Amino acid sequence: MPSPCPPVDYLLVGHVTHDLQPDGGMRLGGTVSYAGRTAAALGRSVGIVTSAGPEVDLSPLEACATMIRHPAPQTTAFENVYTEEGDRSQFAYALAHPLGVADLPAAWQDVPLVHIGPIMDECNPALVEHFAGRAFVGLTPQGWMRTRDSEGRVRSQRWATAERLLPLASAVVLSLEDVGGDWEVIQAYARQTAILVVTRGWLGGTLFLEGVAQTFPAFGGGDQCHRGRRYFRRRVFRGADARDAFSGGRGLRGVHRGGFRSARGADLGAQPFSHRGLF
Repeated sequence: MPSPCPPVDYLLVGHVTHDLQPDGGMRLGGTVSYAGRTAAALGRSVGIVTSAGPEVDLSPLEACATMIRHPAPQTTAFENVYTEEGDRSQFAYALAHPLGVADLPAAWQDVPLVHIGPIMDECNPALVEHFAGRAFVGLTPQGWMRTRDSEGRVRSQRWATAERLLPLASAVVLSLEDVGGDWEVIQAYARQTAILVVTRGWLGGTLFLEGVAQTFPAFGGGDQCHRGRRYFRRRVFRGADARDAFSGGRGLRGVHRGGFRSARGADLGAQPFSHRGLF
């Protein structure tokens, strides 16, 4: 009898989201959604552990990844509200269930590459400790730096477990916006982890290797910039030499504006993506 969980070599843990659109529609979002499709396009065998309500359509992800969905009454939902000046307020209206070590299938305990990607503090930090030392552990910790008020407005908060988790991570990717633009916080993080990538949108970003900084430009502009950030992160989280990520660009041919395609041309989901789902 076939196993319900086939082997994978890239494990993602975090919430998929419903991103509410100005026209009232919804778009599938969340780090695991975008990163999962990108990893599949780059040839990885992807497994995703998430929690979501029954109303969410996961078929774009099921086309390229093995999904473990832990049922919840509702799916985590976000909305970005912009002023005429372009300032953004973000709201989180619903949250699915938290995710921890007990939610991992037994068949995926020895995956060589693990990516923990919380969106709204849903991933138990024990997940990092569980895999540290026996897998390449990549973190996109944005969700550990978020909270929400009584109206659902998303607020920044200090990453309370940073000192505990940074030394255990193989690579960490975050944005300067995640820490409120505080470069002293970034430098402190860089001293505690082997590889830290800090993105700055169209300005590119900074790579810290053992605390030593090297800047890199954005890959093109606009959406190309966001594709470049995804490509760089995939290179780092694939375990490649971090410097080699700067030679990239070739891998971007598998990612197109209308969605994702593998190197063999298989459609991996036609939804356009928003960089806000990653950082």
